[in-house]
Formats: sequence, C-alpha cells, structure tokens
Amino acid sequence: MRNKRLGRGMEGFFAPSTEEKAETTTSDNVLNTALLQQAHREVTGKGNPVVGVWSERAKTLLRYLVLTTPNFKESTEACELLEVALQEKYPELWNAVGEIT
Repeated sequence: MRNKRLGRGMEGFFAPSTEEKAETTTSDNVLNTALLQQAHREVTGKGNPVVGVWSERAKTLLRYLVLTTPNFKESTEACELLEVALQEKYPELWNAVGEIT
C-alpha cells in the first residue's frame, strides 16, 4: 500500500490526520462559516497572501512568456488563471469568500 504522505512535501509531515479534519468540517458539504472566517484571519494576519505551487511545466511556460512577451507578468497571469479555476470549481465557496474579502 502506498504511503499517502509521500510526494506531498511538508504537508505530508504536518497535515492534519483525517480524524483531525473530521472535527473541523461539517456534514453534507455545508459551508462552515467559522472555518472560513478563520482562514481569512490567517491569510490577512500574515500581511502577504502568497500561494506557492510546484510545477516545472507551468513555471517553464510562464518563464518563456516573460522572455517573449513585452510587459508579461508571471504573478499576474498565475493569479488570474488560479482565480478563474477556483471560481469554476468551487463557485459557492468562491462567492462566500468574496463576501468577506
């Protein structure tokens, strides 16, 4: 059986167990507004809401665009793409986050 923590970076070491996650989620996919507000406090408390991802393919593509497209901004493009994808995949949660940010 494959170790589910392998290949997950530091999250594999520090991610809450499924038992811990069960305590912080609600049944029937009902939005837990307390957890949403906690997430927002954690993001705004750090002062710099950065999302980090590891993708050699995506980074290479973005770097190529920086080298070939005048005024191309990696972070702006990555942010726009990520936000569109999150909005499409999680529309209700996206709207709820929009109400508190």
